Amino acid sequence: MRFRLMILVTVLLVATCLPASVSAGVSPARSPFRNDLARFPRPPADNGWGIHWTPALSAQSPDVVDRFVVEIESMGIKWVKIMQPDVAKVEHEYLIRQLARRGIMPILRVYREFNTPYEHLDALVRAGRAMGVHYYELYNEPNVSGEQGGWREGESIDPERIAALWLPAARIVVGAGGYPGTPALAPGGHYDDMVFLRVFLEKVVDLGGGETLRDSWVGLHNYFMNHPVSYPEDEVNLYSWLLTEKEIEARGLPIDEVESINYYRTVSRLPRAEGGYFAGRTVLEDSNGFRKFEAYDTIVRQVAGFQMPILSTEGGVMPGGKEDPRYPRTTDEDVADRTAAAFTYMMSEAPDYYFACTPWILANLAGGGRDDKWEDAAWFQGYAGDAMPVVGTIKELAESSRPRNLPTPMPTPTATRQVNAATNNRPTTASSRLMPTPAPTVDLVSMGWLIVWRDVRAFNCLPVRLSAAAPVVRTWNAPADGHQWGLEMRDGTG
Repeated sequence: MRFRLMILVTVLLVATCLPASVSAGVSPARSPFRNDLARFPRPPADNGWGIHWTPALSAQSPDVVDRFVVEIESMGIKWVKIMQPDVAKVEHEYLIRQLARRGIMPILRVYREFNTPYEHLDALVRAGRAMGVHYYELYNEPNVSGEQGGWREGESIDPERIAALWLPAARIVVGAGGYPGTPALAPGGHYDDMVFLRVFLEKVVDLGGGETLRDSWVGLHNYFMNHPVSYPEDEVNLYSWLLTEKEIEARGLPIDEVESINYYRTVSRLPRAEGGYFAGRTVLEDSNGFRKFEAYDTIVRQVAGFQMPILSTEGGVMPGGKEDPRYPRTTDEDVADRTAAAFTYMMSEAPDYYFACTPWILANLAGGGRDDKWEDAAWFQGYAGDAMPVVGTIKELAESSRPRNLPTPMPTPTATRQVNAATNNRPTTASSRLMPTPAPTVDLVSMGWLIVWRDVRAFNCLPVRLSAAAPVVRTWNAPADGHQWGLEMRDGTG
């Protein structure tokens, strides 16, 4: 029989089973990781699903907009990333108004050809806010050299320069009522994105921009490469499992590709110069996949001292991708299956700080795009806009779509708050939603479990004796080691 607990009782396994640094913590009232995320706007019935609109700065005709807005709505998508020139008016006004009517949240990337100061942000943001646009992304992939990263010929990549450009622009956005996004970075890049993000944030803080960061969000380009959604914790990366006959047959892999993939899996732990490709077992060691947001969140908390919303503004699975030779080339079916897996994750498992998963790209030629190189990634292809398999898969998934299960503030006893503050907004589970109630009048004793969480995953599980009549309340302080720590009590039923 499930019953509600006061909070802790006698732990049968001693504290040596807990992390060594468990005694070093911060009080909840002074916690730098306090949850300010609830004040950032989200769309009604938010499921965290997004899509990048066409790669066009110019507005499309109402006919084109109407067609694709209907498609977006039928796929259950709640966030749409749109490219916007640095001008004093909203370019895609008709599109944004159609999205707003349907409760879909736009994200505007304010395009700047080179990494120079913006000229029209104040007027643009004020016009956009009047239409319901809250999120404004500033600069794009500056960790890539050359024109793609906004650098002129001969200019070196410089994260501190980008920080000095971004901060005054972000303050303008905040002053006009919007929420500025940090520059989204290319995965890896010519200047490693993990290093760039850290240096960028450190410089912003040094320039006195800590409070501006509290009103900002982090842009993310979490392209999956040809990795599964679970990467880097999948069996291939962790254990170098060889292809099975079932996989070979299902994918129709030719013998030369099978031999190549199995070769790289066999030598994966060798140095890269000798053909190895293993970079690490955790997201902090190898973030190049869907779960890059976990690594970014760690860096943000370490540098800024608090959590920031993270929004994908590009990402997803690209057909034909073969970035990692240990994995097969991605197919249109992989795009459909892995996007559905990511969207399912967004509804049930995504941490509260990860607002939106926004794959690249809805349409290209059919939506006014002029560069053929983006066409293979489009969900609607050709000038006629033929739907790719991912469209049908997401529409089918949308039939069972539901809003995200976002945590809501609950009144808890002081001692319980001091324990729960360490969870740092871990996604709510059925058992963690149960609130402590006054102890029953009878002394009920049963076995239960004390679960130690680290970075949204169970780190340890300790058997405990639970007594509602004679609770022994103890305080546990989260270690200040850059990880998200927390405790959860469950009764014997789980």
